[in-house]
Amino acid sequence: MKKILLFVPALLLALGTMKAQTILYTQDMESTSGTALPTGWTQTTLATDGGWLSGTALNSTYFGITAHTRYLATNDDQCNCNKNNDFLQSGTISLSGSTYPQLTFDLFYYHNSYNPAGTVYTESGTVEVSTNGGSTWTVVATLSGNAAWNNVAVDLTTYAGQSIMLGFRYSDGGGTGATGIAAAWMWGMAIDNVTIIEPVVKEVAVTNVVMAKYIVAGATTVNTIMTSNGGPQVTSATLKYSVDGGAPVSQTFTPNIYYGGSYTASFTTQANLTAGLHYIKSWISDVNGTGSDATPMNDTASCQVTSIAPANVPVHDVLIEEFTGAWCGYCPRGGLALSAICASDPHVHGAAIHDNDQMSTTESNIIDVAYEAGYPSGTVDRSYNTTHSAYAIDNSYWAAATTAREAVVVPASVALSNVTWTSGSRQISATVTTHIAGDIKGTYSVNLFVIENRVYGPLADITDNGYNNHSYYYADNTSPFYNVGLTTGAWTTGVAGLTPAVYQHNHVVDKMIGGAYGDNSIIASTLVTAGTNIPHTFTWTLPAGNTTNAAAAHRYNEDNCYVIAVVSEYDASANKSNSNILNVAEQKLTANPETGLNTVGIVEVQETSFGTVVVYPNPASTSTNIALNLFSDDNVSINVYNALGQVVYTENNSRLSSGEHLLTINTSEFANGIYNVVVNTSSKGMITKKVTISK
Repeated sequence: MKKILLFVPALLLALGTMKAQTILYTQDMESTSGTALPTGWTQTTLATDGGWLSGTALNSTYFGITAHTRYLATNDDQCNCNKNNDFLQSGTISLSGSTYPQLTFDLFYYHNSYNPAGTVYTESGTVEVSTNGGSTWTVVATLSGNAAWNNVAVDLTTYAGQSIMLGFRYSDGGGTGATGIAAAWMWGMAIDNVTIIEPVVKEVAVTNVVMAKYIVAGATTVNTIMTSNGGPQVTSATLKYSVDGGAPVSQTFTPNIYYGGSYTASFTTQANLTAGLHYIKSWISDVNGTGSDATPMNDTASCQVTSIAPANVPVHDVLIEEFTGAWCGYCPRGGLALSAICASDPHVHGAAIHDNDQMSTTESNIIDVAYEAGYPSGTVDRSYNTTHSAYAIDNSYWAAATTAREAVVVPASVALSNVTWTSGSRQISATVTTHIAGDIKGTYSVNLFVIENRVYGPLADITDNGYNNHSYYYADNTSPFYNVGLTTGAWTTGVAGLTPAVYQHNHVVDKMIGGAYGDNSIIASTLVTAGTNIPHTFTWTLPAGNTTNAAAAHRYNEDNCYVIAVVSEYDASANKSNSNILNVAEQKLTANPETGLNTVGIVEVQETSFGTVVVYPNPASTSTNIALNLFSDDNVSINVYNALGQVVYTENNSRLSSGEHLLTINTSEFANGIYNVVVNTSSKGMITKKVTISK
């Protein structure tokens, strides 16, 4: 309590140095009731739902306006009517005595496009001003989208001293005809807290020094973000930076920003950072050529940078956490994408985060809530998030994110040792050693994941039991998931006597032993110098498993388990921007091969020297598919041999380009049995896959 009392006068003293802005107009919508507009506000609309409405819950299924007390909104998703011109207008607002009036308001608006039948429709939003009582209007801002509430600033200096009306126009882009209305089924727009202020004169804040937190030692560019919190337009600003309190480097920039605008200043003179921990400070020394601004207390920002000697930079392995659930009909595509990218890149590792099914865990539920962006979706190192696509997801979905993330410099690596499995106690034990490659100071965590392949439900159980994955591809004979899992429609013919065939889940997270965000007590928060090795042993008892009972779920099989060591940044508040995974390492728990249903269930993606190969469905009846993803152009031939070694099918595909190729083989004349499919390339060898024909 004493510390708080001592702090308050200092805070008041600091605040006393700040100059206040003047509020010329404000409307927070709290005075509205029902769906009525604020007093003095009017609208014109072609919509049958009344156009702009007031309320606290004007969201809908696809236009998910998050809570924001009372606000105004026009919702095309809910109405699906003619919202080509929903125009909201304020009453008259006096800007008398103003010099640099600035409009700010909160906005929820996607600015999305829709292509229902070959024609692209795009919703639009504008802010407009009238100086003649609404007879004519001038567009002062064209709005851009954001999938969350955000604050928008518009410069109204042109209208200083005048009386104006504000207008907010939304269009679904669909025209006025019946066809246009149906085609332009868009989302909508919401606004709140409309305010016009007269800001203080010449107030610029340095809000951030933007540099990579971990870099390779040597010359690096210093970037500083400045934001205008006043008027007039900032046309010139002199910034300086220093490294570890050394001599300042000065440069003048021309940001040309108005109130609310930001500018990133990149210094021409780079900072030459030796290996070690450095502190970069940047500040404003002059605004518009007349010295300091109105509030000097916010003119400085700083950051901490770890600079790593080039020879010590670790190889960066990444972790994809895939968000999935057995109830999710599109999620099989996510599982296939995860397996494919892990097979094609040895520096990528996978962990399937299950939601609301039999494979979800306490820790994975926490990560799901924090990062999930739909099903299927994923996060790469908890740094790059991918949104989900209901109809198509493949390994290219994560490719750009993993490539970008692997190139990011990180200050540490992890290694696994003494990985043991004790059959009697079912105890897993593994030592995770974190190697610090560059000086660090902060909060970091270490973790050990236990993941498992070939998880499936009771063999003969066709109910929704939390293991038998729903699949919208169940009846699609061109899909790897044909006759695999469950379907929401009528059952189709079973495979190999199973109705439906067993869907095997891979990369399933059984446990995050150190918790969802890892154990933050292992690495000291004080300075840890380059070259330090920090070992820590994790133990966990694998629950009793099942490998023989066909009427039970097949899980916790030690031979199908892997451990993944993880080192991460750590934030006690679970701030996602401060919780990135830095490096991972993976090892199989036992030396035994994986066990399970090798020929039925979810397809296995196998990596080769020339690409990845998938054979599905397997078992097959009348046809099977061979999916190739070639790393480079090559000559390819495919031969199928029966149990006697006789060629029963041959295909010379000649020269194929890099990328994905699909070949369907008619097996209706094949006898029941096991066949070898040999895929041969002219330059990078061959691979043999087995396929079972069962009719």
